[in-house]
Amino acid sequence: MYTFYSDPGHGWLAVPIEDVNKLGIVNKISRYSYLNGEMAYLEEDCDFEVFFNAYVNKHGVSPKWKSITLNNNCAVRRYARFPGA
Repeated sequence: MYTFYSDPGHGWLAVPIEDVNKLGIVNKISRYSYLNGEMAYLEEDCDFEVFFNAYVNKHGVSPKWKSITLNNNCAVRRYARFPGA
């Protein structure tokens, strides 16, 4: 199960970078996403959809996630930018 983090301005799905690599989408992720350790934080507008579609194509089912909503800026905003396409 993945975790979707959101704050008043944006949202990101936390995905192990290993999963991004296994799906073959690392070169499709934009610089609007972030990296922290072994986790990629895929921004909600484009990169989340790239991951979602690749996941469904590979596994035949939608990924499952829980949501965490914050009232202030999420720490994700301070992580390193994804090297991105």
